[in-house]
Amino acid sequence: MRYSFGVLRLGEREYRSDVVIYPDHVVEVREKPRVKGFTWHRPLTGTELRRYVEKCRDLDTLLIGTGYLGLLPLDEEAKRVVQELRERGVEVIVVNTRKAVKVLTELWSQGRRVLAVLHLTC
Repeated sequence: MRYSFGVLRLGEREYRSDVVIYPDHVVEVREKPRVKGFTWHRPLTGTELRRYVEKCRDLDTLLIGTGYLGLLPLDEEAKRVVQELRERGVEVIVVNTRKAVKVLTELWSQGRRVLAVLHLTC
């Protein structure tokens, strides 16, 4: 897996939009919902995050890559979802995407079941 600003290469596939990687390594492009008051950065919303979590079984870790510079905001509801997951014993890691890609590779090598939401720009 290789990452540079705006581009994630995973195996033979190249992604130029934000991605969600499920514990079974299925990748989907993140649909960024419009959020009132945000015109440039579309925050990770609680509704969106819950939808991703509900698709997972036996989740060990939630990994959020907040972009090359770490600028992806989480809305208040997403922060509540993060707290709920921590209370359920799920490890939550929120770091810039450069670090997240390294962490994801390491967690996979340990056999961890990771849900990763990766913002590829800013």
